[in-house]
Amino acid sequence: MQLFSKILAAREFCPVRYAAMQHWFEFSRSTLSQLEPKLLRMFHWPLGPLKTTPVCPVAIAIDFMPTTSAQTYTSSFRSCKQPAMYRIPFFLDRMGPKYSEWTTSAHEARPGHHLQSQGHVENFL
Repeated sequence: MQLFSKILAAREFCPVRYAAMQHWFEFSRSTLSQLEPKLLRMFHWPLGPLKTTPVCPVAIAIDFMPTTSAQTYTSSFRSCKQPAMYRIPFFLDRMGPKYSEWTTSAHEARPGHHLQSQGHVENFL
């Protein structure tokens, strides 16, 4: 089943859980946007010869794998034809307290694995 079909099925057959995921996505996006300015002085950004940060964006997506119990990150390609992915598991009973989203977002996406993996792919391969 393709991803779009899974999203449609989740929306139809698990409407409460799907709505909760969308709410969590909004909170995650807000957290990432608040983390971004705090990183400006810590790294060399896409302008200049010392650039170390990735240009490719990070997208938040649902992870429909039933055995996944934690958020995960997958880097993109050097060409960045698709964004890197910060995946949040659909089948968790509880997403956890909202304050934990700050550390999880920082660990998985900004700066976290995105800087580590996507930065390596874009700048050193």
